[in-house]
Order: sequence, then C-alpha cells, then structure tokens
Amino acid sequence: MQLLGELYALLCAGIWAACNFAFASNMEVFSPMMFNFIKCFVTSVVILLLLFLLQIELPAESFNPYAYLVISGLCGIAIGDTFYLNALQSLGARKTLLMETLAPPFTGLIAFIYFGTTISIFGWIGIAAIIYGLYIVINERKDETNSTSSLPNETQSQYSKNMPLLQQQPNIQTSQQENLTVQLKRLVEEVKQFIFNKGVLNAMAAMFCQSLGMVLSSAALQYGEFDTLLATFIRLLAAVFMLIPMLKFLKKETFTIPKLSVSETSQLLALVLVSTLICIYFQQLSLVYTRPEISQTLLATSTIFGLLYGKFRGENISKKQYFGSIIAFVGVGVIVWC
Repeated sequence: MQLLGELYALLCAGIWAACNFAFASNMEVFSPMMFNFIKCFVTSVVILLLLFLLQIELPAESFNPYAYLVISGLCGIAIGDTFYLNALQSLGARKTLLMETLAPPFTGLIAFIYFGTTISIFGWIGIAAIIYGLYIVINERKDETNSTSSLPNETQSQYSKNMPLLQQQPNIQTSQQENLTVQLKRLVEEVKQFIFNKGVLNAMAAMFCQSLGMVLSSAALQYGEFDTLLATFIRLLAAVFMLIPMLKFLKKETFTIPKLSVSETSQLLALVLVSTLICIYFQQLSLVYTRPEISQTLLATSTIFGLLYGKFRGENISKKQYFGSIIAFVGVGVIVWC
C-alpha cells in the first residue's frame, strides 16, 4: 500500500501530541527520569509478552544491527526522552512540541559530521527559519507592555505632559536614539533568555539524542531482518538498563510507588502504553515503509496537532504562536525537500 509509512508517521505525531498534554500533569507526581523509566519498563514487559505470544524469535543477524538498536535506545529513549520530559516540565506541552522541529536539522548535522554529506544553502535557510520560528514562540511578549516599558522614563514623562510642539522638537532625535538603544538592549536580553533557557537547552539536547537514535534505528532496520516489535523491544530494554544506574548515581532516586487511586493508576498505565508502545511502534513502521527524512518531517506535524489540541482545551494561542509554528514547520519542509 502506497503512503503507508506516511500514514503511520502522521498517526504517531497525532497520538504523541495528545500524550504530551497528559505527560505534563504526571510531572507533578514523578521526576522526568523516573517517569521515563516507568514507561520504558512497563512497555518492555508488555512487548515481551507479545513476543512470546506471537512466537517472534531473534534473527540470526551480525553484531552491527543489534549494536545500532542498543545505541539507538540508549541515546534516543534513555537520554533523549529524559531531556524531553525535563523540557516538558519547563516549557509546557505546546512549546516543547514546537521544539521537535529541531529534529530534522539535527539529523542533517549528524549526517554532515559523521557521514561527510554536505548541507545545501536551502538547508541552512531551513535551519534559520526553524530557529526564528522557535524564537518567536518561546520569547513571546505582550506588545502593549513592551510598547510602554521600552520607553525611557524621561521620554514617557515628556510625552505625558502637554508641552508645546516647539519645546519638544529639540528632544525628538535624542528620544529616538534612546528608544533604539533600549530596543537593542531588550533584543539582546531576549536572545540570551532564549539561548540559555533551561527548557530550550533540554529540548535541544532531546532532539539531538532522538535524531541520532532515529538514524541508527533506521540503519538497523534496513541492515537486518528485524521484526518491528522486536526492534522496539531491544531499544526499550537498552533504555531500561541505562536508566537504572542513571537513577541510582545521577539522581539518587529510589523507586517508590506513589499513592494513586485505581482510576489514576489505570490512566497512568494507559498513557504509558499508548505513548511508548504505540508511538514507538508506529515510528518503527514508518521507517520500514518510507525514508527516514520523510518520516521525520511528518512526525514534526506534532507541532500542528499540539496547537489544535491546545485550542480545543481552551488555551489562549496568539497569532504570534501560530506564525512562529508555521515558519518552523515550513523550515522543516525546506530542509527535507530542497
């Protein structure tokens, strides 16, 4: 069936966007790393049972495909998803989903560094468009507040008084220079806040790790005769074994079961299975039926799904956020198709 890989990628993007809003509420109960461990452990147990029921065996492959899948699980799931959940805790669901548009540029940069491939001028234009779109959304300010606060106190007092026009004219040039200086300082401060924002740094690290994991996973599926469910299990199992020492030595956390009601527990388990099992499974299927760059572009539509879900939930979404999201998504398309 044609476009089957594209369909799986779109389904994955829509489900993942919906799960992000549910993730945000669970960050109040678990730390990001602990929640990542829980979702990986529970899903790997369920997949193991499915592998036994379906009688899927390990293929007699060489070492390389297994190594690709293991490293993919370590980078993309254990480390990448932990960074992602940290970003979700800081930025919220919609802004974190928007940061996923960084995945295609990172994939191109990984190919540029590791494989020696070149990035075209259109690729750099796409990267610039994505960064600009992210900057618009992350550093959004209220225009009314800025229009008044950006003026120096002396200038505001001058305009607040009913002075004769002839008395104001000598100060017009000085006022314009002061306004320009204040606006430049504010722009520099906003750029610093964007670059050194904790949530942005976590999201950038997450996208880099997930891009590396996706490239390695795609290579393993093309190199070896792996069942998609089995490949998903290997990646998750590697992530579980990576997260155990990370929790022990980095976070020094011990696994404790929080006091949740039956309904809360069932909702948590459903969320874990849907977000991890179905999303990763659909992602692997999309890599089987289509090229990784096409799959990655369609996965970036989670940004659009996030805007729609946010609007449905009654969130106030400004025109700037729509504009920035569209610019970032167009940048993804420019990178992949030009």
